[in-house]
Amino acid sequence: MKIFRLIINIIPKEFKNKSKYLLFLFFLGSIFEVLSIGVFLPLLTELTSSNIEVIQKFKLFILNFFPNLKLFNWIYIFLTLIAVVFLIKNLILSYIVYYQNKYIQDLTVNLSSKLLEIYLKQKFVFHKMNNSSKLIRNINVEIAGFIAFFTNILKSISELIFLSGIIIFLILFNPLITITVIFLFTFLSYIINLYTKRTLDKLGSIRLKFSDTAIKNLQQSFGAIKEIKIGNLENKFTSIYKFACLKTASAISLYSTLQQIPRLIFETFIVFIACFILSITFKEFDNSYVLTLVGIYTLTAVKTSPAVVKIYLSIQQAIFYLPAVNVLNKEMNLKFKKNNAKYDFSEKNYFDKKIILKNVSFQYSGTKYSSLKKVSFEIKKGEKIGIIGESGSGKSTLVDLIMGLIDPSGGKIEVDHFNLQKIKNFWQSKIGYVPQNIYLMDDTIQKNLILYNEKNFDKRNVLEVLKRSNLEKTIKNLSKGLKTVIGERGSRLSAGQRQRIGIARALYRNPKLLILDEPTSSLDKNNEKLIIDEIHKIKDITLIVVTHNEKILSKFDKIISLKDGKIKKIRIQKR
Repeated sequence: MKIFRLIINIIPKEFKNKSKYLLFLFFLGSIFEVLSIGVFLPLLTELTSSNIEVIQKFKLFILNFFPNLKLFNWIYIFLTLIAVVFLIKNLILSYIVYYQNKYIQDLTVNLSSKLLEIYLKQKFVFHKMNNSSKLIRNINVEIAGFIAFFTNILKSISELIFLSGIIIFLILFNPLITITVIFLFTFLSYIINLYTKRTLDKLGSIRLKFSDTAIKNLQQSFGAIKEIKIGNLENKFTSIYKFACLKTASAISLYSTLQQIPRLIFETFIVFIACFILSITFKEFDNSYVLTLVGIYTLTAVKTSPAVVKIYLSIQQAIFYLPAVNVLNKEMNLKFKKNNAKYDFSEKNYFDKKIILKNVSFQYSGTKYSSLKKVSFEIKKGEKIGIIGESGSGKSTLVDLIMGLIDPSGGKIEVDHFNLQKIKNFWQSKIGYVPQNIYLMDDTIQKNLILYNEKNFDKRNVLEVLKRSNLEKTIKNLSKGLKTVIGERGSRLSAGQRQRIGIARALYRNPKLLILDEPTSSLDKNNEKLIIDEIHKIKDITLIVVTHNEKILSKFDKIISLKDGKIKKIRIQKR
């Protein structure tokens, strides 16, 4: 029951009614599957001249409605009936297969996009504490694992409904033989499951662990390609990836073997049972009845053997993918806070005065030391602020706090006397941010500037920010202009061009606060001078620059020096 609660918890509400409809289709399909076997009984009885009472009553029932049928040979009537039942059955099953596949694919899209949304809406600290390879694995691999699990549960339900119908039919036909076979099959399944369940659990955990390792290694391999090439480390990274893949492959191959063995056991078992039953029935009944019995049970075995094997395999696959269900259940229940606060932020009064930090401290969860300790200062509208300090001094944490990406552990930040934590969404919509490592997508310059926000695309604004970031001439020299594809992480651009696109992207948002994190750290002296000149030209925007390079800050209003998470000095400069 716990498994079904987990499934219900993961399945979105809009799929609940679809799930009920799918179960109804399975029930309908099973009825016609049973009919497709039962419809052979009258024909076999007629061919063997058996005198089975139920079939004689069935003939009289048909003749009551269609008296003219007595002029025809019953064999042709039953053959026609078989053809009609199979035609209807296969049309219904075709629709069930289509609906089930569509249901599964729609569910896959829904769950993967929903999980991505949940991750993107988590607090920034969540992304700092979780490796992106794990999140990617959950969206791609574990969603697929859950879908495999759920598909196998659906298959089991479908086949169980079908088997239930067959069992009822066979009990009516011959209760003793049917109950004996059911008991023996159930006992055999229990024994096999007893020896394989623990192994399947272990194999599922191995798959989960090493698929994560493989994805992480791929990201690291392509992300550090320069260092790998220079250090001649291709074989090392390949061997790490191969080891993870071999572990995953070993688990899957053993799992696949365990899947196939039960089918062979069941097949052997069926043959032994059939021989045993026939040896008994030949002594007790006449040959015509035995032939009918053999025909019905043979046909039933042909139809039900795959169903029994499917149920068993589906249960094995479900056990193998159970870790994915547990992971997904946990991830789908991650909460994110919706900011529904309503404040009067018109263009006239929004960030009209200053940002104030009052005794702001920050400490990451699970750590002993504070990244920032009781930091206090203010930033007036239109000021240019420089933040300097050694690595680990708290510069990045301070900027993350000002942007509202993380919340203070102590103290508070105000924008025009409004608590930043309560106006986060409004505040962030007016911030332009240029990170130290600018992430550029393998797409056009235009889409990198607007970040796929085509709905609010403003070409005049694009042209303006290209001019302000000194990219206008560069774009004009490209044959496709803004439609030029720049390669993965902007690999077809120079370091200076990538930096300018980052600045242009930030300016496109028409920010009231522009933050640049180490804007010249990866540039040569020539590009560094050009970027510094462009930064100094930025007007009418409050500017914060985090840097080791104090040359950038020569024309700034204020320089804040940090050390060990504390303000060491605030230097006021005259421009």
